[in-house]
Amino acid sequence: MSGRTGGGDGGWPVRVPVGYRVGRYEVVAPLAHGSWGSVYAGRRLDADRAVDVALKFLPAQRGTPGQWGALADVVGRELAAAGRWEHPNLIRTHEALTVRDPAEPALDGSLAVVMDLAAGSLADRLRAAEPGRPLAGAGRILSDVLAGLAHLHRAGWLHGDLKPANVLLAADGTARLADFGLAAELDGTHAYLPQFGSTDYLPPERWTEQCTAAGSPVRTTADLWAFGITAHLVLTGGRYPFPGATHQTRLAAVLAYARGAESLRLVEQLPDGWREIVADCLAPEHALRARHPAEALRVRAAALPAVAAGPRAAPQPPPSPPLPPSPRPPAPWRARAVRAARAGAALALVAALAAASGPPYGSWVSGGELRADAAVPAEYRPVIENAAHSFDRRAVSPALIAAILATESGFDPNARGVGVDGTPEYGIAGWTPRVYAGYALDARGDGHPSYLDPVDAIYALANQLSWEDQQLGTLPGDRALLLAAGYHTSLWYVRSTGCRGPKNADYIARVLDHLQQFTDPRDGRPPGAPP
Repeated sequence: MSGRTGGGDGGWPVRVPVGYRVGRYEVVAPLAHGSWGSVYAGRRLDADRAVDVALKFLPAQRGTPGQWGALADVVGRELAAAGRWEHPNLIRTHEALTVRDPAEPALDGSLAVVMDLAAGSLADRLRAAEPGRPLAGAGRILSDVLAGLAHLHRAGWLHGDLKPANVLLAADGTARLADFGLAAELDGTHAYLPQFGSTDYLPPERWTEQCTAAGSPVRTTADLWAFGITAHLVLTGGRYPFPGATHQTRLAAVLAYARGAESLRLVEQLPDGWREIVADCLAPEHALRARHPAEALRVRAAALPAVAAGPRAAPQPPPSPPLPPSPRPPAPWRARAVRAARAGAALALVAALAAASGPPYGSWVSGGELRADAAVPAEYRPVIENAAHSFDRRAVSPALIAAILATESGFDPNARGVGVDGTPEYGIAGWTPRVYAGYALDARGDGHPSYLDPVDAIYALANQLSWEDQQLGTLPGDRALLLAAGYHTSLWYVRSTGCRGPKNADYIARVLDHLQQFTDPRDGRPPGAPP
């Protein structure tokens, strides 16, 4: 679920006013939303004492009749599953109500699912995390998740949709599994699920299993795979174990790993003990994961020391090419986006040469990681750092991205301006819509990348800078400033004038100033430092 706190027009599937009543419950405040529903804090009105709950609203007849029928089946599964077991590491779903309110057409016919209220989600914690460092209390969180999974599996159930958004954190820090819409009871060794799921958390076999009339066959080891992904995120401050800036590129890396074309590359800073648990959960085949059931993993986790905040995790190496080239040449702007997002074999070769003999160009790179006290808005810092590290290009650093954003908009997501050619520019990264289309990435994962969405805009900025870094070849100069100048004008202009041509001089002066303020000298090179 997203951590946005607005409603309705901000992308919320269902907009519910504070104070609205459904059944015996009253809406108190918005909490979060995803692609299917909106979650609000609520209060039960007919109890002797105040009972706080969470109300998940699912829209009336969203999508096709088939999609709505599948969604109704998911809600039924959630209610049926919730009545089968209780455990301190599982959120309870209490009831589902159909809203009947013709006076409110946008709400009439929607579903309200009543659940236990939590203080926040693991996804919220990860969005605010410092990339490369474990979350506070990481060991306890992961042990709690394993305890909940082990209880489900012993009862003959699987969760089916484990991910950080579905791990809720109570006020006392206890982690509890939530959202049992895909929970299913095992029929022998398998359960059968509808073709829903979160791409980043599905094991390789989910993409090859035959779908039957009952759904896709799934084993409990699918939950173990999802736990391995989640644990890696928690232990590294939000880094995925498989490279790529989008769901699609990470999926390609997973499938390449499953067929033996790539090895598993976990970050070096994973704590001892947890590294082995994550590797066991991310075994490429079901049979290998089945050797380590959730209960055994829980016992192993309980014996490990508390996870300390360790050194920053290093960026992962770039992926091998996940897909063959298209037989038909794509449009120029789309070709650029494909080359940047897929990071083909040439990039792997360049990275190998760089590791052996330094930068693949005769220049230096200003910037690096962000200073701890950098004047970057807290809500954008993890997005900037994750976007920079997703492309694994040394020149595309968090400090450079932050410096460009500060220069373009002062980190204002509602900024509007005019580019050097007189074209209107919008949003936190100063995108011209026509240019944005060539580098757009669905970083939010909602199916609607937008230059006005700060997350999508920042990832698209990193995408363009990565593509530029590939195109500049051995052009000498400060690589970071060359990329910034290319973003402001064009690579053609930069090749002709360097980074300080008349159209770029003032812009680059401001980027330099921000780079100086933002760069952590321990993890990068402030502007002006010798090569």
